[in-house]
Amino acid sequence: MVVDIPKISGFSAPEEILGYLIRVASFMWRRRLNSELEKIGLNEIQFVVLMGIGWTGSIAIGDLSAFCRITKPLTSQVLASLERKKLVHTSAGDDDRRVKLAALTPAGESKLLAAVHILKKADDAIWSREPALAARLKRDLKKVIGDELFYDTPRRQPGPSRRQDGEGRVSECRLPRRSRR
Repeated sequence: MVVDIPKISGFSAPEEILGYLIRVASFMWRRRLNSELEKIGLNEIQFVVLMGIGWTGSIAIGDLSAFCRITKPLTSQVLASLERKKLVHTSAGDDDRRVKLAALTPAGESKLLAAVHILKKADDAIWSREPALAARLKRDLKKVIGDELFYDTPRRQPGPSRRQDGEGRVSECRLPRRSRR
């Protein structure tokens, strides 16, 4: 049975569907990113988790999961693989021993630095052809996504790559806060 999609939806072809175009653009970008990440022994989800830890510092697993927009079981599974590669380490929280924290190891920091360069290269390869279009698209997608783009600031704990000031305060995390409209 053939479904008359144009009659039902008003779209005469898939390329008239914005979501389809976003999916294709995302696929192009992800394919380029993944092929390069593979060369340094990472996959996309491992990179996302490393990036989440690198962006926030030592972070509770639940908060990392929320930051990366992935499930807690998947976060734990990816962290286990990154621990085996000696790129992250986990420990119990200082204030609450039930909270498990993740932090980058020095090898993890180096791997993340290499992966960020790959990210930049993949991003530039896709968007450098039309920088004005890319800027407009980014601005407009942020408007469409709205509050879904933002997340609450995760709990932070000092880790091996974090510094405290003389009064024990941890340096601020650079996460966007949920807008208060």
